[in-house]
Amino acid sequence: ARLARAFQVTKGAMTNTLQRLEALGLVSVDADPADGRGKIVRLTPAGRAARDASIAKVAPLFADLTAQISSAELEAILPVLTRVRKILDAARG
Repeated sequence: ARLARAFQVTKGAMTNTLQRLEALGLVSVDADPADGRGKIVRLTPAGRAARDASIAKVAPLFADLTAQISSAELEAILPVLTRVRKILDAARG
């Protein structure tokens, strides 16, 4: 449920995604011993490698962004972007 909220998808959609990731060997999904209904999701070594490769692939994009927009500009727009996110989250229900 927490992952579904974080990704702003339904629990069913998150369950489907996790099942696919588990089938690919990228995550492990185990019962939560503290909550019989809950699950614990962990990256596998293959999942960690995929995550690291993804981060490495987008790193140049962020480097280009920070070369064109100063940290002061990013700090200035962050409150507005945060507010936009909150408004959109509230509208989603």
